Amino acid sequence: MLMAQPYGRPSHFFTLDQLAHLPAPQWLIEDILPAGGLSTMAAKPKVGKSVLSRCLAVAVAQGRKFLNQEVSQGTVLYLALEEKRSEVVKHFKAMGAIVTDPIFIFFGVSPQDGLIQLNDAVKTHKPVLVIIDPLFKFARVKDSNSYTEV
Repeated sequence: MLMAQPYGRPSHFFTLDQLAHLPAPQWLIEDILPAGGLSTMAAKPKVGKSVLSRCLAVAVAQGRKFLNQEVSQGTVLYLALEEKRSEVVKHFKAMGAIVTDPIFIFFGVSPQDGLIQLNDAVKTHKPVLVIIDPLFKFARVKDSNSYTEV
């Protein structure tokens, strides 16, 4: 599925002159994470992607710097699709999250209609950041090494 890009249709080409006159992009994290787009974090298993994602969630929810960069504060949706609830809660507390932080967490297996439910949650909570951990579980990919399935 093609999604509309911030500056035009997916199939629209720009000249360099047109690009030079486009407005500057908005950032969730200055020069690291653009607002209103799709970004992925990939690395080998068990190297800290989930911990880094939770640190990001707390920084955005509290409006604190992340990786020494300014952050746009706002609501965060965090989908924890493979870890124990107790571990996720423990990590958030250790990172300084407090009960009033605008972080909404979903635990468990991704439902069949996960995209519909996520869309409804986005409409309800209006987050500036949605973290799906891990995306393969949300997309219900059985074998991440299978080129065809991925």
